[in-house]
Amino acid sequence: MSPWIVWCVILVVGLGTFTLRSVFIFVLDGAADLSILKRILYFVPPVVMAALVSSSLLLRDDLLVPGPGLQRLMAGLIAGLIAWKTRNILATIVGGMAIMWTLGYLMN
Repeated sequence: MSPWIVWCVILVVGLGTFTLRSVFIFVLDGAADLSILKRILYFVPPVVMAALVSSSLLLRDDLLVPGPGLQRLMAGLIAGLIAWKTRNILATIVGGMAIMWTLGYLMN
């Protein structure tokens, strides 16, 4: 690849990155009410966590099936119930792992 093309790609990517990062500053500059943005950003961590957890519970070899790891899916669902009821991270982790180990022992 010629150096001219490389520099053009670097320039275009740099401008794109600058535009994406600065659009919020220019658009929201002077906006007195940022409550809509705060409400939207409030839901980002739970959505990211749900995406990470659901993919690890449901995907086996890039296929959307529980497969032989059914105990992992069941333990994840029960851990979700524990988290919903107790709102305690330690209880969720310990309960989910205990269920997964118990089901793994019983299913093998």
